[in-house]
Amino acid sequence: MLGLILGLQGKRIDEQGKRIDEQGKRIDELRADLKASEARQQQDMKELRTEVKEGFAQCRAEQREDNRALNEKLDRLVEALLTAKQS
Repeated sequence: MLGLILGLQGKRIDEQGKRIDEQGKRIDELRADLKASEARQQQDMKELRTEVKEGFAQCRAEQREDNRALNEKLDRLVEALLTAKQS
């Protein structure tokens, strides 16, 4: 009888050990997934920062171009007004 009880307990212990091993493997898989996800997120953020910087640079370039065009128009207008007053 004692042998039967010890055998059942040993079987339970083995089953628990297997479950613990399986849970450990699953935890390792989840850690790997988490690390991969973090790496993807970091890469996405890096690309997003680059896109934002490029977007700002393009906006500044367009703004400078618009300012030059407006300054040229203003210069022509002032010149035309001065010419009209002199006549």
